[in-house]
Amino acid sequence: MPLPPAGPESREFPALKVLAKYIALRGNTIFTSEQLREVTDPYVHRELRTEDIEALRQTLTLYYINRRLNRLYLADNSRPAESDAG
Repeated sequence: MPLPPAGPESREFPALKVLAKYIALRGNTIFTSEQLREVTDPYVHRELRTEDIEALRQTLTLYYINRRLNRLYLADNSRPAESDAG
């Protein structure tokens, strides 16, 4: 899965750089960790900026939406997050 194009530097968050040795997703019950690695693997073993982390978040969201899931649940599963998907 290709990475989304880099956007302009975010002014909402301070500049951040981290070396991602691995990405662990917890609480995923709809897709397996193996399935989600399709999304996360391009971000592993590289330095990530704030914009890269936001792009990963958006890519994970699209992964769910594109598979026709129209509700994503918060980590505590206490209430569903709202979605515009039909």
